[in-house]
Amino acid sequence: MAKAKKLTEAKLNTVVLQKAMRIVLWVFIAFLLLRGVGTVIRTNDISKAESMMQEFLKSRGYKEKVEREAASFAESFAVEYMTYSKKSPDEYYARISKYLPSHIAELGMVLSTKTDVQAMEARCIGLRWTGERQLNIDVRVKATYKQEAAPSDTTDAVTQPAETLTRQRDLYIRIPIVETEGAYLVEDYPVFLPEPVKPKLKASQYSGETADSSTAQDISNMLSSFFKTYYEGKAGETQYYMADAGAGVLGLDGSFKFEKLDEARVFKNATEGSFTAIAELTVSDPYSGQKLKQRYNISLIRKDGRYYIKTFDARTLNINNTQEVVQ
Repeated sequence: MAKAKKLTEAKLNTVVLQKAMRIVLWVFIAFLLLRGVGTVIRTNDISKAESMMQEFLKSRGYKEKVEREAASFAESFAVEYMTYSKKSPDEYYARISKYLPSHIAELGMVLSTKTDVQAMEARCIGLRWTGERQLNIDVRVKATYKQEAAPSDTTDAVTQPAETLTRQRDLYIRIPIVETEGAYLVEDYPVFLPEPVKPKLKASQYSGETADSSTAQDISNMLSSFFKTYYEGKAGETQYYMADAGAGVLGLDGSFKFEKLDEARVFKNATEGSFTAIAELTVSDPYSGQKLKQRYNISLIRKDGRYYIKTFDARTLNINNTQEVVQ
């Protein structure tokens, strides 16, 4: 599904880009027409402009295709690269050799591991073009390490199997990829990277004119009913609470249980009868029993003596001010 999503996003980006370039083309033609008062626009001027646009789109389409395919290739290689066992070195070399040119067929490795390593997943987190057909692909790999613990003096090795110690690590790898004739190879040795630095972000709460206590209580009561229906009700039952009954808001149909509305801060908007609520609530996973917190920002209107929800969404911080990254 993730690959399908990437393909869809790439197609959408290409369509948008093509539309933008057509607009630029016609603006260019209009400029020529305006500039050409008293002169004649030659047909080949427009043909040249169209040719330039098509070449640009062709080049961009090639790059998008290569980026998508090279990232997928690097992810697949990373899984094979970080999956190995002390019991099967030949099988490991056979797997990774499918991704490598002959001059680095085994990446200079002598498999001497003391543990079994299994890459659980790999995801591209960044890429950079380094040449016309060369890219460096950065990949995050989630790997599991398994090792048999050394037996203690009191352990009966015959009747009690050795304990297996397991740990997980996130690994970051830069993989040099080259594209040639529509195919891909790992061009040189991969290198390990430090974990990316997480940016610091200042968080600001939503602020505004607070609604009176009676209004806030009525809206809180309504939101409690809405969220219970949203999490536990049947499809279509949420429409009772929506300003647009045809909005098609689907509930979770009991996949989570609504526990309680912990807090709802209600603010009056500039438009009469319009409100914003910042809500925090508790839900639970019926399969594990684990309780989880949820936060929503909710836009409401009052109509015919009732409150209706116009929109509700995640994010309750930094929604009415600019986010500031702390360096």
